Amino acid sequence: MADAGEAGKSRALYAIGIAHYDAPQYAKAEDAAEIANRIVQSVSDVADALGSLQYEVKRPDSDSVAYLDLDADQVTSVLNQASSAGDIVIIYYTGHGKSTVDLGYVLCTKDFRFEDSNTGLKTADLPAKLVRKNGWVVSDDQPTRC
Repeated sequence: MADAGEAGKSRALYAIGIAHYDAPQYAKAEDAAEIANRIVQSVSDVADALGSLQYEVKRPDSDSVAYLDLDADQVTSVLNQASSAGDIVIIYYTGHGKSTVDLGYVLCTKDFRFEDSNTGLKTADLPAKLVRKNGWVVSDDQPTRC
């Protein structure tokens, strides 16, 4: 339940699921079809739950349950949309991630390549992508208003 300070604030949910990958390490998994079904069910469950809590579920089109199987540029575009979509925004991401020596943890998008970790989205960069609008900045501790 929302507290009194959240009354009247707009709420948005962006659910992103990556079920199919170009990388053969993920694309040829024996249980790829089962994993894809679980990803779709997971984003659908989250969308249903938060939709019932007055979150506007953002979708790429009326026929889609969520943003599915996006490449890095497409995920970045969705994050840019989300950064100004409402007063309260939830990003739900389900898919693979990878720990790297040079970049830390990265989200693996559809076009992720194991031989080049830069093709993933560095999780340490995500807060700045989401709060850079509306006068917010990211410090080492937490986002703060300028």
